[in-house]
Amino acid sequence: MRDKAQVLYFYLLEDDPLVTYTVHRYVERLQESGVEGLDFEQETVERLLNEFHYDDGSEFDYAESTTRRWGEGLRSVMREIGVLDTQQALQGNIPNLGTTPLLVASGFSWEIHGDDWLSQPTGWHYLFQSEQYWDSLAERVSDDPNWEASGIHGELRIQPVDDTYDWAEPWEGEV
Repeated sequence: MRDKAQVLYFYLLEDDPLVTYTVHRYVERLQESGVEGLDFEQETVERLLNEFHYDDGSEFDYAESTTRRWGEGLRSVMREIGVLDTQQALQGNIPNLGTTPLLVASGFSWEIHGDDWLSQPTGWHYLFQSEQYWDSLAERVSDDPNWEASGIHGELRIQPVDDTYDWAEPWEGEV
């Protein structure tokens, strides 16, 4: 179930600028403070939301009840993708990644950054993978038959063998 949630999470990030902004801010917090930066208390969420501005310059300005529900929804997503362990947890952790979410996150990064994706793996960031795990994640991706690894001047490069998501099977189940 977590794997499916981690894959679907990328659709939410692509579709909702407020979620994307908030996740970016939490990624920054993770990079600056480590796992302690993954504090999902309502006060922290509201502080981040109050810093948000839409493209037209307008600010996040919703009723307190709406803001509270938005925070609850964000925490629910974080539970589904494995950042928060329980219903009551407010302090996040680095989630485990199954093979499919790892390949989707890697493909997401590849699509944005091309050959340089390993130096800025946006998809891994979005799934709250701190830099200390990147070598292990890169090894797992390079071991997958749908990705190929090469070394150019001592620099590791990993890229899809064919189109980025050719390996994915069409979904035939219920969502």
